[in-house]
Amino acid sequence: MRYGFCKSSLYLTHRFRMFAKLLICIFLLSAFHSASAQNAEDSLIRVLEQTAQDTNYVNLANQIANKLRDNDPEKSISYSQKAIETAEKIGFEKGIAVAKVAMGWSYYRLSEIDKAFKTSQEALALIEKIQNLPLKAEVLTNIAAVYNEQGRFEASLDYFNQSLEINQKLNNFMGVGRCLNNLAFNSYKLKNYAKSLEYAEKSIAHIKKYKLTPYYLAFAMRTKADVLYDQNRLDEAIESWQEALKIAEKTQNNTFIVPCLNRIAKAYLKKKQYPQCLEILDRSIQIAKKYKLRADISYTYSLYSQVYEAQKQYDKAFEFHKQFFATHDSIFDETNTKKINQLQAHFESEQKEKEILLLKTQQTQDQLLYEKKHAQQQWIIFSILSALLFLGLIAFLIFRSRHNIQQAYGKLAEANLQIVEKSEEINQQKEEILQTLQVVNEQKDLIEKKNTDITASITYALRIQKAILPRESDLKKHFDCFVFFRPRDIVSGDFYWFAEKNNHKILALADCTGHGVSGAFMTMIGNNILNQIVHDMKISEPNRILDLMNPLLEKTLLHSEGTIKDGMDISIIALENLAGFQNPQGTKISYAGAMNPLYYIQNQELIEIKADKTPIGGQIKEGFAYQKHEFLPNVTDWKNPQGLTIYLCSDGFQDQFGGHSNKKFMVGNFKKLLLEISPKPLKEQKQQIEAVFNTWQGNQKQTDDVTVLGIRL
Repeated sequence: MRYGFCKSSLYLTHRFRMFAKLLICIFLLSAFHSASAQNAEDSLIRVLEQTAQDTNYVNLANQIANKLRDNDPEKSISYSQKAIETAEKIGFEKGIAVAKVAMGWSYYRLSEIDKAFKTSQEALALIEKIQNLPLKAEVLTNIAAVYNEQGRFEASLDYFNQSLEINQKLNNFMGVGRCLNNLAFNSYKLKNYAKSLEYAEKSIAHIKKYKLTPYYLAFAMRTKADVLYDQNRLDEAIESWQEALKIAEKTQNNTFIVPCLNRIAKAYLKKKQYPQCLEILDRSIQIAKKYKLRADISYTYSLYSQVYEAQKQYDKAFEFHKQFFATHDSIFDETNTKKINQLQAHFESEQKEKEILLLKTQQTQDQLLYEKKHAQQQWIIFSILSALLFLGLIAFLIFRSRHNIQQAYGKLAEANLQIVEKSEEINQQKEEILQTLQVVNEQKDLIEKKNTDITASITYALRIQKAILPRESDLKKHFDCFVFFRPRDIVSGDFYWFAEKNNHKILALADCTGHGVSGAFMTMIGNNILNQIVHDMKISEPNRILDLMNPLLEKTLLHSEGTIKDGMDISIIALENLAGFQNPQGTKISYAGAMNPLYYIQNQELIEIKADKTPIGGQIKEGFAYQKHEFLPNVTDWKNPQGLTIYLCSDGFQDQFGGHSNKKFMVGNFKKLLLEISPKPLKEQKQQIEAVFNTWQGNQKQTDDVTVLGIRL
């Protein structure tokens, strides 16, 4: 048993030496390829050591830190710190800001996210003070990258957009490329794959056009590959990752090489090509350990575990969760082997020295006096005793070392037994998880079926709702008009209505309580009530229509408490024919509104007629009646093609959240928009309104139903 162990130890020592030689070869090759870059950095460092501590010293230290921050972030931080210490002494604020920007990025490279965020925020505060736009664009991008790492992609998107805007203003092609890269990455994280591929392709074209740093091209290709992987286009993904890897290897960007290798390994794992996967992981873990890339080391071990689990080698899978056992065993064997070799060499050296001394003693023994022979014999006896004691000490040390090794093997056997037990426990848990997953999938299928049935029902309701709304083409037979109608959900709580009665053309636009299905029910009720008042009761005055809507709505809903909680905001206009609709001056316009105002534009001026602050279905005071507003068109030059333009709308447009700060559009901005587009033909006005709404909404959810209706006399 002992003999077998010693033989194994010598074999492991031989393998370790061979591995060490291989590492030395790899190191020499890497050093050869990076010699020119290293020489440049060494030259800057030598110049820095001979430079007085002034602004030139700070700028030079920052230059070195920026060159090192991707390949050796720890060393980069040390030079940034030197720059900060000197800049603080001489009051050089820009030098401090530049150093903190580089230091924040280096912390990010080392996965020290808290330090990266804190340092970048300090840099941003100082940059705002000194008003330096290029630095601001760079640090905004760094902060956005930190938000990415934390999974806060919406916040990250905002900072990247701010940075992109500044870089475009400065014609900073490098900054634009970096922002396009990260917009592609953000879109990927938000699972907007089409947008991510679009940004990635734009970035690749931009970087190649302006011949930007190869790292940006590698990043864009890696993001493109990530999207292709999620779309299960594995061969295309591997090809794109390999292109990114080639660029990273040429530039010696080790912090980028390892993630690329891990991604390629992940794709081979998904393709069940396990030997290729393990070969790549072996290379990845070697580089990650060399450069102390903690997060990448952790992820690589995770991939190892997944590969072995997929091959049902559960002992190896669990072994990668217990890496300290293998590491401890390797160090222990190597240390003891070296100790034994050192003792053996020392013993042999002592023996040779003793033999030489004895030989010299024997050569001179005949020449010495008789009285010295006795002393020489005593010296020989003492030397022999010393050697025997020394050999005994060596034997004791070897015995104790073997005893320790046997104890270590006992502990290792116990650990292996625990691993087997854990493996059985993992298998049991895996079976339980698979059973749970089956139940979840069945529930998911049931929910998806119900969701499909509900969506089909609501879609059918949409067909019914569209049937009661007047078509825009029918309205155009009576007016030059447009309708911008966008429900928040499939069906809408907004509706518009038209009738021609008693020499009047009556047009109404209403915003009912709620949206979706509940709001759509109210639109049906509102539509029926308007038909009843105008067609059956033959009433065409807007204020009288509103007065009658409250009691009819209450009667329709039959509330037990006698009060109405559901209702609507509505605006109604009636165009009365005085001298022919073809002559605008022969048309009298009447308006009444419940919460919804009327806007009209004539002679390049926007006029608002405010509505009564009592909605249909609200609490009505005794004796209350809706107010009627009348006016005649007053256009200075009737040959002017603009004429009089009237707008009816719900509050959905002005209440929409969006923009860079995610705020409401607001009434003031909506009025400005109407005044700005009013000279254009109504078809172009509708297109402009739709474009502004889409841009403002961006990636935000639609807040409410939106309806804008415009007519021109």
